[in-house]
Amino acid sequence: MEQAHSGRKYKHLPDEDEVVSEKWETPEYYYSPKSKDWYWGLAIIAVTIAIVSFLTGDALFGVFTLIAAFTLALFAHQPPRVVAVELSARGVALGKTFYPYTELESYWVDIEENPNHPKILFKSKRLLMPYIAIPLGNMHPDDVADYLIHFLPEVHHKEPLLMRLLEDFGF
Repeated sequence: MEQAHSGRKYKHLPDEDEVVSEKWETPEYYYSPKSKDWYWGLAIIAVTIAIVSFLTGDALFGVFTLIAAFTLALFAHQPPRVVAVELSARGVALGKTFYPYTELESYWVDIEENPNHPKILFKSKRLLMPYIAIPLGNMHPDDVADYLIHFLPEVHHKEPLLMRLLEDFGF
C-alpha cells in the first residue's frame, strides 16, 4: 500500500535557476563478494538443471542454462562501476542515463529495508521498468528528500521482490 510521507509537502516546480542541483558518486549497486562455495553452488545447480534437460530431451534449454550460469558467474565476479548521480531541476541523471521528472511518478528514500545501504526508489511511468533504485552513497537521506520534494511527490514504495531477492543472493 502506498502512502504519502507525513513530513514533506509536494511543491510546484521552481525555476531551473532557483534550485542548485545535488551531485554525488556511488557504486551502481552494493557489492558483496562471493565465496568459492557460492560459485560451487551455482555450478551444481546449473549442471543439475542441464542434465535433467538433456535427459528429458530439451538439450537447447540445457545449453542455455549452462551459458546463463557462466554469464551470471562472470557478472557476479565484477565489482560495480562508480557512477555519477545528479538531481537537477529537469530530472535525474544516473551515469549516462537521464530520467526526466515527466517520466517519473514519485519517489521514496528507502532507509528502512537496509539502513546500512539507503537508496532512492523512483516509480517510473514505464511499463517495463516501473522502479529505479539509486544508492545514496554518502548523501544524507533527508537532504535528498528535501531536494526531490520540489519536483515529485513523496510516496512510500516497497522495493520489488525481485530486487530484494537479487540483493539477498549477493547481487
